[in-house]
Amino acid sequence: GAKPAAVFSTETAGANITGEYHNAVGVNMTGIEAKQDNLFSGMQKLGVPAFAVGDLGNEIGMGTIEPHIRQFIPYTGGNGTFTGCKCGCNTGITAATKADFLITATVSDWGVYAVIAALAYILKDISIMHDAETEEMILRECCLSGMVDMTGSLLPAIDGFSVEIEKQIVALMRSTVEYALNYSSETWFKAVLEKGFYEPAVFRNY
Repeated sequence: GAKPAAVFSTETAGANITGEYHNAVGVNMTGIEAKQDNLFSGMQKLGVPAFAVGDLGNEIGMGTIEPHIRQFIPYTGGNGTFTGCKCGCNTGITAATKADFLITATVSDWGVYAVIAALAYILKDISIMHDAETEEMILRECCLSGMVDMTGSLLPAIDGFSVEIEKQIVALMRSTVEYALNYSSETWFKAVLEKGFYEPAVFRNY
């Protein structure tokens, strides 16, 4: 039968090597976390390309760079200090699941936006990339729905970055793609050439 073109995961906790799920500070969440890495790995077994975006190490797909995660990130049982975790399993927060294609970002959302921006450029359709106003609307609606940010506050923010910063990130990516879609290298130096700046007489005057 038909298979999905790809499977994509972001900001989804993945099980560590002993099957335990943790949040960013080593607290065990196995009992409340959806076991989505089973779907992710299942798709890989079917030959479906698996993409993942993460910003810490406990997310699905981050097992791809496990040695680096353990070296620099806390609660992984490596040199990132703070020991393995807080639940007693002593195997750390690092997700065991590996991705075929992994994108890391300071904020996972930014990594996803970059993927969306790239798709908008490749498919020559700027409408694929949302705008700053839509970003603000989404964040404020999330707050009204009771979603909290990493500080536990009902603020329109992501990982401590305010809605204004988020809007600027989206606007920069979208405007960059929009410029690239509308710009043609065929017009490079056109105005300069028409004004004769490369003609010998002009050089002599300088």
